[in-house]
Amino acid sequence: MIAEPILKYVVHFALKVKHSHITLLICGAALFFGASLPLGAKSQARPVSTEHAVKSFDIQRYPNQPLELIELKISEQEIQHQIASKSILNGVLLDTVAFKGSNRWFTQAFFRFRNVCDRPIYGVTAYFYFKSSDPSTVYSLPLTASTTLKEGVVYPGGEVVLTVTDKAWKLTADILKRQSVDADVASVKFVIDILRFSDNLLWKKGQIFERDADNPAKWNVTNRVS
Repeated sequence: MIAEPILKYVVHFALKVKHSHITLLICGAALFFGASLPLGAKSQARPVSTEHAVKSFDIQRYPNQPLELIELKISEQEIQHQIASKSILNGVLLDTVAFKGSNRWFTQAFFRFRNVCDRPIYGVTAYFYFKSSDPSTVYSLPLTASTTLKEGVVYPGGEVVLTVTDKAWKLTADILKRQSVDADVASVKFVIDILRFSDNLLWKKGQIFERDADNPAKWNVTNRVS
């Protein structure tokens, strides 16, 4: 149980995290929590420009992922039926999708997911990850979550929409510009990183974590399911 409602927030920051010889530039995080969240009735994808070219991106997912993709659009173009399996490695599933789109197509992306697990979800963290010609550096663009009924929680069977806000893209674009990275030619991957069930329990990239009772800053892998 969550002791008190936590309002929606979007935290913007630029942070370098070095892990396994890869530098990750985290450009922001988008989360939603609490029933008092002022979510929009429906998110809309932005119009696409008249100049089209073949674009593609990968979608990383896990067999036990609590959210199932049910709709994917770039602008008004429905592309979920064009998703194809790419690889399976160590329990990580990687799909890919190709489509005709314009530059900055990722700002026009519209994902709709359904909660297929047996618990409510109170927080979502998801990103587009960009990898340039330098394989040691990855850049991230956060997506913002919204629910159609303004509940601020995704109950079992409920749906949530993920989109990129203008504010999130502006922050990421500024970082990419300073690093001389062109997002339109970088390889792109979409990942749901974290799903929060409560203040003390979350799903992260295929595993369930529980907050350490003696050290609140520490999270431990757990088999607990309720």
